[in-house]
Amino acid sequence: MKRGTFRLREWVCLLIWFSLSGCTTFKMVTAGSPEIEVGDHVRIEKVDGSVVEFEIESVSSERITGDGLSVLYAEIETVQIRKPAPLKTAGAATATLLVIAAAASIYLLVDTLESIAD
Repeated sequence: MKRGTFRLREWVCLLIWFSLSGCTTFKMVTAGSPEIEVGDHVRIEKVDGSVVEFEIESVSSERITGDGLSVLYAEIETVQIRKPAPLKTAGAATATLLVIAAAASIYLLVDTLESIAD
């Protein structure tokens, strides 16, 4: 095995792992919005300034409940729902492929030049 081969494989694996991890974003919604559903991961800023983050277990006309917490709509300043961001994921995957292709090209070029020099 040549000296740089293992490092290239490590980088390729790392870049592929990052690109497959998927990107998410928090979307601001109104408290009581029909967009808020059981199973959503939310970040809630309360009127007292405190912030709670949890996965929703139940939604009623008065409150959001999850992870042992119950927050009344009257206590909520802002609600953000974590949603998948497919465009960010696609961009990250494309960038990863471009970096892998560039790294492989550089590696092959260096390897070829070393072979010619020998």
